[in-house]
Amino acid sequence: MIVMATLVAMAFQGDAPPDTSANLKELEWIVGAWEGEGTLQGNAFTATATYEWTLNKCFIKSTFVAKMGDQVMWQDSGVWGWDRDKKKIVFFSFGMDGTIGTGDRMESKEKDAWVFETKLNAVDPEWREGRAVLKKVDADTYTERGETKKKDGTYSPILEVTYKRKKK
Repeated sequence: MIVMATLVAMAFQGDAPPDTSANLKELEWIVGAWEGEGTLQGNAFTATATYEWTLNKCFIKSTFVAKMGDQVMWQDSGVWGWDRDKKKIVFFSFGMDGTIGTGDRMESKEKDAWVFETKLNAVDPEWREGRAVLKKVDADTYTERGETKKKDGTYSPILEVTYKRKKK
């Protein structure tokens, strides 16, 4: 139903949709396959993350799998894109337990860092609000830090991962 309404609206506009791929250019470095090691509340885990362009490079699709030993502890899929109204990069994620997450890019004073204010409809209240900080270390390494927002407005680290690009 939504697809049909969008097609009809575009047909009446008479113009091609604007190219938003330039707005994601700063994140093109992350496109590819990655392997990581990290900790979640002090527990070690391994992870894989894959990022790929989709829909005419207007979005970056992500997949993430985290394991403790051979056991999958978390898996999600998501998409990053440019929100024309907010004039910023946003993301949506969909977790293996039905959790839906959203995030808006925030300004960061840290070089080569992307900070996203996050909201999740997670069962655990500790995960409902927070932020994710992606930091490019070099062309083949990045870190991710997940932080939960406390009642006093400060943030507490809960997840830290270092990713290395898989070699082709």
